[in-house]
Amino acid sequence: MDVGEVLAVLYGPPLLLLLSAVSVLQLNFLVQALSAFAKSRGTTALWKAVQPALLQLTKTLDGAFRGSGKLFEPNANHLLLFALLLAVLVTGERLHAALKRIQPPPNVTSAGRVNKG
Repeated sequence: MDVGEVLAVLYGPPLLLLLSAVSVLQLNFLVQALSAFAKSRGTTALWKAVQPALLQLTKTLDGAFRGSGKLFEPNANHLLLFALLLAVLVTGERLHAALKRIQPPPNVTSAGRVNKG
């Protein structure tokens, strides 16, 4: 086991939790900012055309993240689930990179058939 693997084992989980906390808080701020922006008043024709769709989007996001009028307050479950999501994404990326490095033998096609001749 080399030093990089040891450091990844030691510092990986706290780093994932820190990244998940930042990401969940950014999502919370984004939902709040979008809600405030959608409720602002505009006078241009473009704003009047876009505002109903933006209000519907904020209503959907409020219902999904905040519930019935409550503010979205991330707790430990949110952080752990987002850390798990980040871990799955990182592992999938590493697996994809490892599979790209594997080259098939020269006489085998991509479909798995052996070339004769």
